[in-house]
Amino acid sequence: VISTKFGFDFYSPELNIDGGDGKNFDPEYVSYACEQSLRRLGTDYIDMYLVHYPSYEEVENDDLYEVLEKLVDAGKILKFGLAIDDRPEATEIASLLVSERELDLIHAPYSLLEQDLVSTLSKIDDNLSVIARRVHALGLLEDSYDPKIFEASNLGQQQDHPVFSDVLTRRPYYNFLSDSFEQSISDIALRFAITNQGIASALPNINDIDNLSDYCLSADKPDLDDELMQMISDVFQEQKGSGQKEENE
Repeated sequence: VISTKFGFDFYSPELNIDGGDGKNFDPEYVSYACEQSLRRLGTDYIDMYLVHYPSYEEVENDDLYEVLEKLVDAGKILKFGLAIDDRPEATEIASLLVSERELDLIHAPYSLLEQDLVSTLSKIDDNLSVIARRVHALGLLEDSYDPKIFEASNLGQQQDHPVFSDVLTRRPYYNFLSDSFEQSISDIALRFAITNQGIASALPNINDIDNLSDYCLSADKPDLDDELMQMISDVFQEQKGSGQKEENE
């Protein structure tokens, strides 16, 4: 299965010269970017073509969907979908596309520490196909995670990333997984995503061949059992409640 994203114009020599975000969703550019992806990938068609981090205004543009439908009709893409991040408006953007554009393919963050977005979208359309990314939550759910080293080396990311401080606060609630079970936290994190029936596929970050080997072994294991999945769900809801209570106070 071949999947790629479009929307950031890295072909233009004037990229970001005016301080913009470098995005381009003009129909002509979308067609051009698709042709360039086909050429680089050495293929006649792309299975999944994803709109990359659009704004609310950009997803309301009918011209965007017209050119995507033309690419489908021409056999150059089989399906188009949406790649979203964790900005506050991401849920609203995705909800709009799922409900009004009948989009049923989403590439989104999903992990033990980040469950709300996918949960919200699944309530809108229970047939939604989600490709989960960031299943190890920015490195917080990797086996090499050390809180002291991690926090000291990621101060910039904590300040700039919209959800980093939230997931960092949630991480200690899941220490019980590595303390109480024979599986590693990394293994459980990947299998948690795979076990969820609303997740069509998971894309963990792969840094080296050892990562790839470990993830393949995890993917071949059985799904997490219902008891553990319920325990994880309970912990997530509990820590959310604690966080909201502290904010109110």
